[in-house]
Amino acid sequence: MKQLTYLGLRQNQITEIKNLSELRQLTHLELNLNQIKEIKNLSELTQLTYLYVHSNQIKEIKNLSHLSHLPYLGLIANQISEIENLSE
Repeated sequence: MKQLTYLGLRQNQITEIKNLSELRQLTHLELNLNQIKEIKNLSELTQLTYLYVHSNQIKEIKNLSHLSHLPYLGLIANQISEIENLSE
């Protein structure tokens, strides 16, 4: 599993992003249509190029500067009211 590059977890009632730190080769992470409130615990996933978290309950976008290879961040249909610290 440590060599996994794509992980699709759409529509699974996930409430928190966790336990992904070992998946350091991950480039695509799909967490759409869940119940996630905060983007966190991704600091080890420095190879991510696509992060899909649309249709969740996210209110703040912050501290994503460690994701330096991330050209696509899908945030459609959330409850975002604050954006901060996206770059170093």
